[in-house]
Amino acid sequence: MSGFATIVIDGVPACLRAFDAVKTEAALLVQHSLREGAGEILMEMKDRVNVDLGGLKDELHDVVVDRNFEAFIGSDLMQSIYLEYGTGPHRTAQGSDQFIENITGWAERHGIEPWALIQHIRAHGTVAHPFAIPAWEAKKKAFPDAIKKHFKRLGGKGP
Repeated sequence: MSGFATIVIDGVPACLRAFDAVKTEAALLVQHSLREGAGEILMEMKDRVNVDLGGLKDELHDVVVDRNFEAFIGSDLMQSIYLEYGTGPHRTAQGSDQFIENITGWAERHGIEPWALIQHIRAHGTVAHPFAIPAWEAKKKAFPDAIKKHFKRLGGKGP
């Protein structure tokens, strides 16, 4: 073989397997960080939510979708959006037995005549009691902090 050099790199398959292992470990660390950060935000939301009987607080939850690196934090209850942002003046669903029971119970626990409360909502709406956005603002740094902490386990300085 005149004029040619042969270069053999041993261990390429093993090296590629090692890179895959690091990639997998990194993805797991990001997922773990996402779960950790979502949990911190959820706890902050529960601490901040305006509680009467605790129904909304009990319904706050987080769902982490690992394959998409997404977290959904909040509640499926409609009242959560009304509590977060308040409402404008509106007619209440007076025909609903559940509504009448809820509004009557809430008004009586707060020393308010239920009919007067309904009239107030018709004229003025309800006041916002933000809890989700302030919780996010207070804890949004939890995500990058958790990622940095977990990446240090891989032996690096983190992203």
